[in-house]
Amino acid sequence: MIILKDYIDVFAIYLMVLALALLTSLSPSIVVSPEISDKSRIALMLIATGFPIGYIVRMGYGSPSEFVGLKKSIRALPDILYWGIAGAIIALVLENIALKATGNLFSSILPLSQVELEQGMSVALTFIIGVSIAEEVFYNYLIFGGVYYVNRHLIGSHIISMAVFSISHIFVYGYNAPILISLSIGRLVFNEIYRRCGYLSAPMLSHLLINIIALVSAV
Repeated sequence: MIILKDYIDVFAIYLMVLALALLTSLSPSIVVSPEISDKSRIALMLIATGFPIGYIVRMGYGSPSEFVGLKKSIRALPDILYWGIAGAIIALVLENIALKATGNLFSSILPLSQVELEQGMSVALTFIIGVSIAEEVFYNYLIFGGVYYVNRHLIGSHIISMAVFSISHIFVYGYNAPILISLSIGRLVFNEIYRRCGYLSAPMLSHLLINIIALVSAV
């Protein structure tokens, strides 16, 4: 049995609060496009359900996440940055290999349409930051971590997390198999970054970096 290191560091808490603030600012449809407003409200729900339910599941199985203070978080910062940056690089390479293998190298994995990009870089960046953090809270902390605490089966937890992540993104990309496969590979990488580093902020950083790269390449 592989033991999952499970720390909630100060940086992860800050990023969750930041995501809540950013997504809340985008949720009223009178401010931005209806598409971004709807996706922002969904992302808010990912955080609102993912973190408390994930923590309750861990408590139920006698392994609640350890909240670490500022000093320990700062000491762990080099590891968080190392795994976060490494995860972004690995995910970017593997996702592009998957897209190239299926003849879709120039397909965008950015969770924004051209119409939404036309809202402006500031709106797009605000959304990207919020949704990247929200997805790690839900798909990594709740789905991957929660399922692992229930069944203690690493491969099964990865498969379930990847499947849920891919299926939920059908609403964003449609039935585009190459992109969905590429995203599931990225999900596997982010899950492993969390498992190996142990700090939730590491996969948040990985996901955030890869989405910012996708945003910059799309404009």
